[in-house]
Amino acid sequence: MLRFLGVYPVAVFVALAIVTYVTKHGPFVPRTNQNPPLAQNYAATAASVQNFGPITQVIAGDRTGHYVAPVQIEDREIHALIDTGASFLSLTSEDANELGIRPSPSDFTLRMQTANGISSAARTWLPHVRVGAVEVHDVEAIVMAPGASRVSLLGMSFLGKLHRFGVSNDQMRLEQ
Repeated sequence: MLRFLGVYPVAVFVALAIVTYVTKHGPFVPRTNQNPPLAQNYAATAASVQNFGPITQVIAGDRTGHYVAPVQIEDREIHALIDTGASFLSLTSEDANELGIRPSPSDFTLRMQTANGISSAARTWLPHVRVGAVEVHDVEAIVMAPGASRVSLLGMSFLGKLHRFGVSNDQMRLEQ
């Protein structure tokens, strides 16, 4: 038992010495004689620097002060009004049909309050939604009943997955 008590302080001392060395000099990495050319080092560094910072998309307001964005869903494009008051990404039945999303009449089980009154909607999930450079995965969406809305809305089920979004100088900024 006493001999283990003598080993313990030595082990602590060695561990502290290693931590001090690594802190001061960095971890030990074996050297090789193969150094990549300077151009390759520069290219790798430049590529990694571009990955820092948020991915940002700026959308200009229209003459009425609304923000309408081209939205890519399933490699097709629709235009949607960005609406922070909408809970979901809401597709008109026409836009949903164009995207190949065709809920059956029995799928319209949700009751929604819209600008045009109460309407029904069908719930769906979109694997990825892209607005310019910003892409969000697994977005909950709804398909509005025919005639319930004239415009698709990009609501909080998309916007809430972003790092930040906001408006200044008549521009909406989406940051991923």
